[in-house]
Parts: sequence; C-alpha cells; structure tokens
Amino acid sequence: MRPLVLKEVGRFLEDYGYEAILRQDTGVGLGREAERRMGPGKPDVSLHFRIAAAICGMGEIGYSNIFLSPQFGPHQKLAFILTNAPTAA
Repeated sequence: MRPLVLKEVGRFLEDYGYEAILRQDTGVGLGREAERRMGPGKPDVSLHFRIAAAICGMGEIGYSNIFLSPQFGPHQKLAFILTNAPTAA
C-alpha cells in the first residue's frame, strides 16, 4: 500500500509542475538508502530516514539509535517526498 500512495502523491505533484523525489526506507544499510542519481537533470539524493524523521518532529531517536514515534514506538516504516512545492503555513 505504501509504495502505491507514495507514487500517486509524487505523480500529483509532478502533474502540477513541481519536482518530486520519492524515497522509502527499505531497511537496507541501517535505514539509509545508497546515494544514486534519480534521473537526467535531477540531483543525487541521500537521506538518513531516522534523523530526518526526528528533525521533522515525527518522533525521536531512542537510546538504542532506533527511531521511536509516540503512536507506534519502533514499529513503523518511513517514506519521504522531497519537493519544491510550497507548503501551507
């Protein structure tokens, strides 16, 4: 379900003329996806999911270096969309 929703939101943003770089935490490399070129004209992207999620205010990093959210504790998968679309304030 998660990859489908991620792709649909990414397509929606791109249909309105914004860039959308889709990333999901696959669990490989302790929560990091390897750097790779996303396509012609797009930047190299590397994202550390648990640190990004903590910075975004979704939860915190526990003593065991695992991302913990208030609702699910250590049991969740993370996905991010990096975009140049404006956010509502």
